[in-house]
Amino acid sequence: RYWRDWSSDVCSSDLKDLKKEVRQLAETATKHRKDEESKITIYEKKIKEVNDKMKYLEEKADDLENRSRRNNLCFDGIKEEANETWLTTEKKIKEFMSTKLNIQTDEYTIERAHRVGKQDTTGKPRSIVAKFNNYKLKESVMKNKKSLKGTNIYVREDLDRKSVV
Repeated sequence: RYWRDWSSDVCSSDLKDLKKEVRQLAETATKHRKDEESKITIYEKKIKEVNDKMKYLEEKADDLENRSRRNNLCFDGIKEEANETWLTTEKKIKEFMSTKLNIQTDEYTIERAHRVGKQDTTGKPRSIVAKFNNYKLKESVMKNKKSLKGTNIYVREDLDRKSVV
C-alpha cells in the first residue's frame, strides 16, 4: 500500500509539473507566433509600398521614354541598300518627304535617322526611325501621310511597346 500512495503522489506531482511546463511552452509558442505574425504584417506592408513605388517608377520611366520619342517617326517600306549608312538613310527620308509628302527640308530638319533591327535575308527593308529637330515638322509629316495611300510606305509614331499594346 505504501508503494501505491507514494507512486500516485509522485505521478500526480510529475503530472502537475508536466502540465505547467506544457502551458509555459504553449504560452511561449503563442507569443512567438504573435511576434512572427506582427513581423509578417510589417513585411507585407513594406512589400506593398515597394510594389506601389515600383509601379509609379515604371509609369514614370514609360512617360519619359515616350517624351524622348516625341519628335520621332517610323517609316516602313522605304527600300534599303546594302551597307546603307546613317547619312544615306537620312537623305532617303528627306527625299521621301519632299517628293511624296511635299514637305521641304533643310540640313537641320532631321537630327538623325537610322534603320532598326537586323537585316532580313528576304530583302524586306527594315524600318527607319527618324528624329526631327522640330515637333511641328513631325506633325506636318503625320498630317500629310494620307497621301501615301496605295504606296506600301507607312508612317507611324515611335512609341514604346507598352504604349502600343
